[in-house]
Amino acid sequence: MKYIIASAKGLWKGLVCVIGGSVALGALFGLYARSKGDTFQKPFLMFLCAGIFISIALILLIASVLRKEEPLQKILAEKGYGDEYLQEFDRIYPPTNVTNKLRKADVLNTMRRFAESEQLLATIQTFGLSDDRKMEYHNTRLDLFLSTHRFAEAQQELAACRQFMDIYVQGKGNAARGMVFDLNAAVTLATANDFEGSEHYMKEAERSLSSLKDQISPVMFMIARTMQLYALGFEKQAEEQAEKTRQEIMNSTKLEKAWQKEHFLAQLSRAAEFAPKNDSKE
Repeated sequence: MKYIIASAKGLWKGLVCVIGGSVALGALFGLYARSKGDTFQKPFLMFLCAGIFISIALILLIASVLRKEEPLQKILAEKGYGDEYLQEFDRIYPPTNVTNKLRKADVLNTMRRFAESEQLLATIQTFGLSDDRKMEYHNTRLDLFLSTHRFAEAQQELAACRQFMDIYVQGKGNAARGMVFDLNAAVTLATANDFEGSEHYMKEAERSLSSLKDQISPVMFMIARTMQLYALGFEKQAEEQAEKTRQEIMNSTKLEKAWQKEHFLAQLSRAAEFAPKNDSKE
């Protein structure tokens, strides 16, 4: 769902920019024409019409994206992630390009089919990736390594991408994408016993969550906080956080489907595995 939201938001942002830009350029050239003794209306209307034409094309593109996603959203709403969802996903988005591969790898991580996700990620050449695809690549790998308790590899991945990701998150201003990275970074640094670094990213994620509070549930943030506390060895606080998170999952109005609650409860049940005595860093 986050991909369709991001795509739609990007297209709508482009729509606003096109209309605003065409009006501004039309006014600028209209004023220039008037200073030369010509009419203001002709260049202004020319740019405005061009903007309207491009906007219509963007609206049709948005509608096309939404229609393409309808079968996936229907399966997701009724049954959640499973073989049927993955089969339909492969039909709509065959893994023949980097964008589709990264999205499928993320879906496989969500389904805990980590070996398949890793195999798919291994086919991606990172050289020449756009910043957006690079962000997705690193986030997916961090999620994979954390989920499989390969903490040393998660720490290496974060060290390799941290500077780029920090700049990307600040530059793009995308709160949802930024929060996912911040949570992954916070948990990764917690597994390295870096309290200050972990807290820095948790606070960044909390700021992003605050700006998204009307759109998403805080459950993902709360689960990451639980993992962080366990990883840092704060077992009592972690257990208290886990109980708060469990109550939020059960009572959240933003998690409408049973499979959503089951999915997050399963994630929460694995949070204690991040405690040092249970990790696999040896």
